[in-house]
Amino acid sequence: MDSKKDSVEQDSIHSLHDKVEKWLTTYFKRGEVALRNTTEECWVIIRGIVRDVTPVVQKYITKSCVRPVLAEAGKDISHWFDNKGEVCEEDLIGGGIAARYKVYNSAYNSYVWKFEGRNVDMDRTLTQNGIEDLRPAMRGVQLPECLYIPCLDLYYKDDFL
Repeated sequence: MDSKKDSVEQDSIHSLHDKVEKWLTTYFKRGEVALRNTTEECWVIIRGIVRDVTPVVQKYITKSCVRPVLAEAGKDISHWFDNKGEVCEEDLIGGGIAARYKVYNSAYNSYVWKFEGRNVDMDRTLTQNGIEDLRPAMRGVQLPECLYIPCLDLYYKDDFL
């Protein structure tokens, strides 16, 4: 009996995973998002990602805290959130960072990853590859943190030649 229950749970988990993966790899036009501005279907854009907040809106529909969300439904609300993201120092480029990029391009391993023209070691962290977080130094001399943002470049390697 337990094995049948476990099987049903696994199917349910796989189904949910498939739905989430499909949602994350689907692209929407702003007009499509703008149409989802009701309590029955409420979407917002946060940092370029479309989020379906309908369950939250419906759960708290009687609370005043949901009013701002409904007022901005179908719109980009990125400005509501702090723009200072953090990258975990212990994330390996080939592990955590590349895995997060995989959502946007599943063939991420078909690319050579470089920083300032040098190949990066995928089994090392950003710092171990000489890619430093200069934001504290920028703050220390009153320069905007966004003055210099390190960038990893991806070059397609043609595996078929």
